[in-house]
Amino acid sequence: MKLVALFGTLLLTLTSIQGFCVYNNLVGVTSSLHIKLPTTSANYFQKRIRSGRKECCHYTNRDCNESGEREASLRFYTYFELNGTSVDFERELRVTCDGGGAIEFEGSSLDDIFAVCTHVNGTYTTYLLPPPISATDISLFA
Repeated sequence: MKLVALFGTLLLTLTSIQGFCVYNNLVGVTSSLHIKLPTTSANYFQKRIRSGRKECCHYTNRDCNESGEREASLRFYTYFELNGTSVDFERELRVTCDGGGAIEFEGSSLDDIFAVCTHVNGTYTTYLLPPPISATDISLFA
């Protein structure tokens, strides 16, 4: 955990000038993550990020952050494409992070994917990909 905090602080320092960055650090797989940050703009932040790549957006860009504030709370919706499989739209990871923060996605399969948001103030929050909904779970709501 100390390493995550140290790496997060480094990322925060690097991104504080440009706004938020999203890093695809998934390992051992050919992966893409599909991430979107819906806003009222027709050009809202929506990206496909391949393994080892990143996408960034300045926090003052209204397509990414309607308030233009570094500390603004933004909600990202993320889906995963692993080893050439199609995107699993039932396995969504929602991450809330600051307009001036950084998000790192880690893991090697749908069973161990997580995201770490490094906030503007240097703290971080970890998000886990929820397990798939089974037929039994669905029948509980019927």
